[in-house]
Amino acid sequence: MKRYIAIILIVGLLSIATSLLYGFRLWFTFDFMGPEQGSERTSVGIWTVINLLLGLFVCALSIDQLRRMSDFSMKLLLACVNAIVFIHIAPLCLWLAFAASDERLRGISLHLVVCLLSLVSIYALLRAMNRARGG
Repeated sequence: MKRYIAIILIVGLLSIATSLLYGFRLWFTFDFMGPEQGSERTSVGIWTVINLLLGLFVCALSIDQLRRMSDFSMKLLLACVNAIVFIHIAPLCLWLAFAASDERLRGISLHLVVCLLSLVSIYALLRAMNRARGG
């Protein structure tokens, strides 16, 4: 399990970085929305805060798992990583559907990397939990 903690920690750090990129509009401008630009601020702001908190929880729980292998924190870690996958699906689909070319590629690649690494993390966590139960 400990060898997968690095991947899980990267998922948390990527979630934090994604939140910062959206929150401070460092990588995404939403210019493709034309006259509707600005209408996304509230929903993107809420998404950013939730994603940031999930990323922080994943980082903290990953570090906790390195110190001691706790069944409770492993289950909490699994729930947080699942939530990260869930929360990144909507922006991934929106970038696929609506965005312009250059920004679209950045949005899709960022959310796709987070989702794929999260799925690897979920697999590793489920496998570790199964081993801990003797299965």
